[in-house]
Amino acid sequence: SVVSVIGDGGIGKTALALKIAYDIVDMGENSPFELVIWTSAKTTMLTSKGIEEIHNTITNYTGLIDLISDSLEVETPKNKLDEIIEYLSLFKTLLIIDNLETIQSEEVISFIREAQMKCTILITSRIGLGELEYRRKLKGFSENESARLIREIAKMRNSDTLINLPQKTLIEISSKLYYNPLAIKWFVNTVEAGISPSEVLNNKDDLLNFCLTNVYHK
Repeated sequence: SVVSVIGDGGIGKTALALKIAYDIVDMGENSPFELVIWTSAKTTMLTSKGIEEIHNTITNYTGLIDLISDSLEVETPKNKLDEIIEYLSLFKTLLIIDNLETIQSEEVISFIREAQMKCTILITSRIGLGELEYRRKLKGFSENESARLIREIAKMRNSDTLINLPQKTLIEISSKLYYNPLAIKWFVNTVEAGISPSEVLNNKDDLLNFCLTNVYHK
């Protein structure tokens, strides 16, 4: 079976998938899985300095197969795909593919179609597969959750500019950041870097590019 966590960039898909993976591993002998395999095709990250590349990441089908094969410690097989499918047949496996839309192709979809007959697959994606999957849409925070996150990060950063702002103002800021957790973190870090809140909110090109690029390209 395939479960897809769908949502905009920065909404918390990867964080949720990581929590699921660690929670399952922490179950020990009570875990429903014998193997948990984590793969990520995340190629960029949003920082206060802009969008930065993540190096040494999966960029295509071959990279995905190689990483899974390495995780299973398959010793120089003649056919990595066959070896992977055999492992999935022998062990109860949860395969997690983070940021699938970056590498989504006919080859990758074909692999998922075959592998999901042997194991459980969790996908995070901005667009989803459009087939095979149980889709779960991840939404942003509520107004109060967003305001609380701004305050908590501001306290960690000792940001006097933001700590003392009234709740109403924080909610207004959150709405301009689409109640997106990553957008809120980016906003606080950018303000802490010395840029005024109004200037940050008026210059959101990097934020919009990061959150939506793969969506409108696909």
